Amino acid sequence: MFMKMNLKKIFILILLFIINVLFLSSCVDVDIFINVNSDESV
Repeated sequence: MFMKMNLKKIFILILLFIINVLFLSSCVDVDIFINVNSDESV
């Protein structure tokens, strides 16, 4: 039982980590995209 709960906790942590990384990388992509667009318009 303890092992199962531990695995569940680890699984949730990994999920949160993956979501965080995806969110951060998408934010960086948007930042770069906006910068490139503003450069072209000048």
